Parts: sequence; C-alpha cells; structure tokens
Amino acid sequence: MCQTSIKNLLRNFLPVGSKLALLLLGLLLVTGCVTETENSLYSTEVTTEGAVQAHVDAAMEYLRMGDTELAIRHLKQAYELDHNSPVVNNGLALAFQMSGEKELAEKHYKAALRADSNMTMARNNYAVFLYGEERYPEACKQMRKVIDDALYDGRADAFQNLGRCELKLGDLDAAEKAFKRAIALNRMQVPALLELAYINLQQGEYAEAQNYYRKYRMTGPQSARSLYIGIQLADFFEEEDKQASYVLALKNMYPYSEEYIRYKNEHGNDAN
Repeated sequence: MCQTSIKNLLRNFLPVGSKLALLLLGLLLVTGCVTETENSLYSTEVTTEGAVQAHVDAAMEYLRMGDTELAIRHLKQAYELDHNSPVVNNGLALAFQMSGEKELAEKHYKAALRADSNMTMARNNYAVFLYGEERYPEACKQMRKVIDDALYDGRADAFQNLGRCELKLGDLDAAEKAFKRAIALNRMQVPALLELAYINLQQGEYAEAQNYYRKYRMTGPQSARSLYIGIQLADFFEEEDKQASYVLALKNMYPYSEEYIRYKNEHGNDAN
C-alpha cells in the first residue's frame, strides 16, 4: 500500500519542477511509510507535524505557480491532519482568496486567528483581504493590530497598507503618520513617497509635496495617479513645459483612467 501511494504521488507531482519535487519527496519521506509502536506517541506527533508542514510547503509553491487547485488539494490533506493549525487555515484562506471563493477565504482567516491570535502574518493577509473587499473600517482595525507587532518582518509594508486604508477613510493625518513610519522603517517604500506627496498637496503644503514627489520620481514608475499629481504640482509652480508633458503622457498612456477623465472635466477643451 505504501509503495503504491509513493509511486502515484511521484507520477503526479515530480515532473512539475525541481524545487517542488524536493518538497514532495520530503513529504513522502515524512508520511510514506511510518511504522508505529505502542511507545511511538512522541514520534507520531512529530511525524504528523512534519506531514502538515510538507503539505503546506508544497501548497505554497503551487500558489506561487498560480495552481490553486493543486494547492488546495495539499492544504485539504494538511487540514485533515490538523484542522486547528493556524498555518493550514491561513494557507487555505490564501488559496480560496486566489480562486475567488471569498466566503471560504474569510472563514479560514478567522479560523487561523482563532487558533493563534498572535499570528501576525495571517492577520495581515486578512487585513489585505478586507481592504480588497472595500471593507475599509474593518481592514484598518486589523492593520492597526498588525503594526503593533514590533517584530513582524513585513511591518514597513503594513504601515504603508495602513496609510492607504486611512486615506480611504478620509483621515489624512493618520495616513500621513503611517506613511512616514513606513519610510522610517524602510526607505525603499517608494509608493509611500507618492502618497505623502498627495497628502501634502491636499493640505496645501506644496513645497513639501514637491519634495516627496521628486523623491518618488527618482525610483518610482509613472502611473495615472503619479502623473495627475505631477500635473497639479507643475500647475502650481507654473512649470508649463513639465505640465504639458505630464498631460500628454496621461492622455496617451491612461486615456480611460479616472485621473484623465477628471482632468478633462476640469479643463474642458484644453485637455484635447
């Protein structure tokens, strides 16, 4: 029975790729042929934990490859072994989110946090999920908890996400503080520079907005949003050539964007 299972798994999975093949081979070594004895309680627990982790690792590799079906298959196997595992539930939530099954995604995010309320990664993923669903008050609430974890590896990104969320709620001051913290933690948080330019522009702090915008332009790509901010700053500082260049780029690159539509509405025939 054990040999048959191993052959089937090898036949189904090994051709996918070398890294994934190694993960699956590790899974076989962990779960393929376990011999239990009366005194094997401890080793059985370790084996189960190893099997769960191997399934999760394989699933995450499949998610990176965009294959949610096989990822969910592995995660379901891990779930059968330990349905209370926060790691497994977080993985299932991510997979269901990617496959568009929103109710299942939320169910498993909540399960992950019930199992381990200190699992900041799962909380961050849940916050991003809520933001994507435009449930901004809930998203901000979760993001504020994420940044409370001073040891979280993705804390700079979390501050940046919180800043965007606060903007959706219309709290410019809170958003500005969050973006500044993001940059203080990681100077490479380029999107935060653009958002700080936007906030200062809204507050009438044009020199500060221009400063942030110039820093953003050193490394950040032009988008409809960045071009529209650049147009407004160039207009205020009477940089006509630069403004004309930004307008032309916005028209040619993003003719159907909200920003260009807004610009046309504001300037009428001058936009053509």
